[in-house]
Amino acid sequence: MLKKTAIVLISALLIPCLQAMPAIAQRMDEAPLSAEEKAQAEQDIQIYTQQRKKLGMALFYQFNERYKESFPILTELTQKGNPVASFYYANALYNGWGTYPPNPVQAEEIFSQGIKRITAMKKRGDGLISYTIYYAYLKGYGKPQNIEKAMRWLDISIEQGYGLALFDKAKIQENTGHFQEAFATYLKAAEKENPEAQFRLGLMYEKGENGIKQNYTQALGYYSQAARKDHTKAEANLANLYYNGLGTAKNHNEALRLFQKAAAKGNAAAINGLGVMTLKGEGGLPKNQKEAFKLFAKSAFMDDANGLKNLGNMYYNGIGTAADQSKAFKFYYKAAMMKDADAMHKVAVMYDNGLGITKDKAKADYWYNKLEKEGYTANR
Repeated sequence: MLKKTAIVLISALLIPCLQAMPAIAQRMDEAPLSAEEKAQAEQDIQIYTQQRKKLGMALFYQFNERYKESFPILTELTQKGNPVASFYYANALYNGWGTYPPNPVQAEEIFSQGIKRITAMKKRGDGLISYTIYYAYLKGYGKPQNIEKAMRWLDISIEQGYGLALFDKAKIQENTGHFQEAFATYLKAAEKENPEAQFRLGLMYEKGENGIKQNYTQALGYYSQAARKDHTKAEANLANLYYNGLGTAKNHNEALRLFQKAAAKGNAAAINGLGVMTLKGEGGLPKNQKEAFKLFAKSAFMDDANGLKNLGNMYYNGIGTAADQSKAFKFYYKAAMMKDADAMHKVAVMYDNGLGITKDKAKADYWYNKLEKEGYTANR
């Protein structure tokens, strides 16, 4: 059963109340509607209004990569004729989110049909409808890609109070090197209780990114705000701070609770965290090497860098499984490609000494040099 905090988030942030469109929006994409199109738009608005809380729930899951939870809801609402839901259902089909294999051909058909109806809804639209039109222009989903129009619709969505639009604006500012503006926009979005912005601020403070001084206490605070809104990545990162005593006293019991909560929702980093605690017997868990191996394997096959590295360690040392240096190298290498420093060093050492892989001094030097370029001491 969903917690009340998640439902409050969905109703208050993801789907604002329907409102009159700003004048700028009424002039954009202007095209006269036929009587039939007007009737369809009225019907679509009614369906959308009735289903908006449930749609908000599905989108919250999709934005948090909880695709097994989002896809069935989007499927149901699409079948009930909700054009906005059908757009995000098509987005899932296109990317293979909660469904396999991806089906871009079917997705394109749905995009083309759905965006016409969504655009017809715009005069009675809200922030999510405007955000969807922005996203369509941004990606070229059902419309020709047009970045200028996308940005105008994003600003309209922000004007209508849609929290995710403000977060997207901050991401764009950050990705284009406007770090101070991005930080200010993230703060605005966080003040509006947007969990994505709260999570991003937590990450910036934890890593000390983009001119922000590293501050674990601030990171803990922002992660906590996002985690209270059921933000899965925030739960996993918050658990890591509690586990390591960063910004707070070490608290393995709280770390375990948060790792378990995020892992149950399929978060690979949290699954890896559970593996670490299971391997060491922490937080009241009994030591269990075989169970830890299974958890690391699950995390690794979800391409989590720490999970890959830890699975490599299990194979390298023969913990929870038979020792196999060639398998260890394979997992170390994948983690090294993700710039995990420990894995990069392990790959260099294994090439240097011919452990699990043919000895190759040139490749060893390549990885030692790569490690040093990332700012680490190679210890050759």
